[in-house]
Amino acid sequence: MCPIIMKKLKVHDWEFWQTYRKDRGTPPWIKVHRCLLSDAKWASLGDHEKGHLVSMWLLAADRDGIIPNDAKLIKKLCMLDNEPDINKFIMLGLIEPDGCHDDATMTPTCAPVDAPETEHFSETETETETEICDFPKNEKLKKGKKFAPPSLQEVKKYCFERENGIDAERFINFYESKGWMIGKNKMKCWKSAVRTWEKNEVLRGKNGNQLSRAGMETARNAAEWVKESKNAGK
Repeated sequence: MCPIIMKKLKVHDWEFWQTYRKDRGTPPWIKVHRCLLSDAKWASLGDHEKGHLVSMWLLAADRDGIIPNDAKLIKKLCMLDNEPDINKFIMLGLIEPDGCHDDATMTPTCAPVDAPETEHFSETETETETEICDFPKNEKLKKGKKFAPPSLQEVKKYCFERENGIDAERFINFYESKGWMIGKNKMKCWKSAVRTWEKNEVLRGKNGNQLSRAGMETARNAAEWVKESKNAGK
C-alpha cells in the first residue's frame, strides 16, 4: 500500500516569532504578540477567522510551523465549527506553501500573523429502535442516574478519538430535535448512539455517499497527522 503524501503549508516566519530554548524542547504554549492589535492583516480578519488563525498556530506548534494543506483536515484537528479560509490566509501572507519564503510582499508588519463546513443533509437518519449500551467498566451508569445530553465538545472529542469522521454538530442537532429519544425510548448512552450513527455512515458510504467517504478519509488523515506529530516530538 502506497503511503499518503500530504501537501503541507507553513506559517510565515514561524522560526522568527516562535523562538524557544532548544535545550528544553517545544513548550506546551505558543507566543501571541500584542502588536497584532495594530496589525492591518489581523484587523482585516473577522472574529471567526482570527479564531481559526490562532487555532492553526496551535496546530503548527506540533510540527515546527507546519500544518496540512487541507481545510477539512484542519477543521477536524483543531475541532473547529467551520473550515478555515486557507486561500485568504495565503493571500494575506500569513501562511505559505512549505518551503516558500521568497515573496517579500508576504512579510508581516509585526508579529507573525501565522496564520466554514456547510453540509446539506436530509434529516431522515435511520436509527435502531433498541439501544445496546456497552459501557466500559469505568463508564457504567450508577443506578438511578439520569441521562444527561452531551455537549458539542464532548461529541467532537469522542468522534475524534474514534476517527469516524462524524459531524458532531449534525449529531447533536438531530437528537435534540427528537428529544434525545431512540425510537420510543429515552436515550441511555449517547456514545452508543454515536457508534450506531458511525455504522450507518459506513453503510451509506458503501452505497455511494461521497460525503461519508470524504469524512472517513479526513478522519484517517487526521489520525495519521497526529501520529506523525507525536513521532516528530520524540
